[in-house]
Amino acid sequence: MLNLLATIYWEHRQLYDEVSDRTWLAVHAREFNVEDDKEFFERQPNGTPLREGKHIHQFVADFAEPTYRLKSEGDQELVRREWRRAGHRGPVSDDVSRLKGERRLFEANRRGGLEVPADQYRLGFRNVARATDERTLIAAVVPPGTALSEHVPFLHRSVQDDPEVGYRTVMDATSMLYLCGVLNSLVLDYVIRRKVSSALTKSIMATLPIPDPSVSSERRAAIKELAARLTCRSPVFDDLASVLGVPCAPLGRDEQVRLRTELDAHVAHLYGLDKDQFARVLADFRRSRGEGGPVPPDDAYKAAVLLAFDELRG
Repeated sequence: MLNLLATIYWEHRQLYDEVSDRTWLAVHAREFNVEDDKEFFERQPNGTPLREGKHIHQFVADFAEPTYRLKSEGDQELVRREWRRAGHRGPVSDDVSRLKGERRLFEANRRGGLEVPADQYRLGFRNVARATDERTLIAAVVPPGTALSEHVPFLHRSVQDDPEVGYRTVMDATSMLYLCGVLNSLVLDYVIRRKVSSALTKSIMATLPIPDPSVSSERRAAIKELAARLTCRSPVFDDLASVLGVPCAPLGRDEQVRLRTELDAHVAHLYGLDKDQFARVLADFRRSRGEGGPVPPDDAYKAAVLLAFDELRG
């Protein structure tokens, strides 16, 4: 096992490392606490949905219906918190605008409003996880108009170091989907299962090795495209799909399995695993007897992944 982990880690930087030659920066964040912030949401049919960990699955932002939705005070609180994060002082200005739209993130030095995280596509993950679960590391891109509980930590898309300078993008769409694909892979799930007991903490996530292939890498492009197609299945992802250049439409079961097998095979090659090492990774997973994920790692799936691994060799 040590040799396998050594191969996976090799010389890769870790998830939250801040390095100058990386095309993205992972800025960890949390939003609402279900207990401490209960005055901001309630059980109601309308309003911004509050997604908890059980409501998402790998590449699926709407795995289950939300229990709570934000009251108007909750939406106001999202703006207030971003006002403070963006470096402003005092009460929120009455005429402040919320800057929205995926294509805006291509612009530099964006001033004149607030980029509220809940108005953006963003990558989140479940932080309640066990090594014995069918899948342990579960990540998804959630669409704009979604609030998140503390059980779905997320990565910021943009930051504002100085209100006079404006916002800058730290996680573009391509990097976000590449990272989503890598985080949902069987290889990284194997790593995380050696570390977690019941909670996927920031300190555990910080130890994950993330390869940094060049932006021109065919492997990186393939992982991004597969993750993007697995994500963009409904109209709420039209804007993201347009930026990424992928179709946005529902996926049938067989197509989901095909895309996932290709993705897992690509990521195994990305980490430099040979077939025997990858087979050891696959042996760590089995289908749950209870309610599992959209694509369970059963024997048929593992056989298909190994076949894809052989086809992608070299």
